[in-house]
Amino acid sequence: MFRRNDSEDKEPKLTEASGSGTETSSGDKGSGDQSAVTQSGSGSSSTSGSGFVPEIPRRTLDLPGAPGGPARRGAPRVGNVESKRLSVGRDISLSGEITACDTLVVEGTVDATLENSRLLEVTDSGTFRGKVQIEDAEIAGVFEGDLSVRNRLFIRSTGRVTGTISFGKLEVELGGVLSGDINVLSSETE
Repeated sequence: MFRRNDSEDKEPKLTEASGSGTETSSGDKGSGDQSAVTQSGSGSSSTSGSGFVPEIPRRTLDLPGAPGGPARRGAPRVGNVESKRLSVGRDISLSGEITACDTLVVEGTVDATLENSRLLEVTDSGTFRGKVQIEDAEIAGVFEGDLSVRNRLFIRSTGRVTGTISFGKLEVELGGVLSGDINVLSSETE
């Protein structure tokens, strides 16, 4: 491969550059003005004198699904809370027992038991029926059953919570409904 080495008062010269070793091209031996261009194996070039050799960076191509390529948008990240997130979409019904789920988002209908989780979020279109033991809960839809929230229970203005409810802290927006057997958890009962 050859690179062009232009200096102000000399004719253009071509310099041979390779990926290994170092090569140097200098001006005419008869003139006092010398220009040197150095190309090293690391891909960097340095200039001395008035010569200039531009360095063009390599472009890399990111192919989806290729090894070492970019991660898919929305893909679960290993070692992150997002990897243990379960979303139940609108018009979806789910029943059973849910364990080892850090965050459950309900937009459809769920009839289940939920334990060992961090956050339950029931959206305004969602319905949850069953038994839940959780750190935090945000209810904007309907919850019916046994709900034990160790930290904060937040009921949005569109939320309706009925059943046996225990919580550490309670926050209810204007319009939110809370009914049933209601208990405040103390640090002794946790």
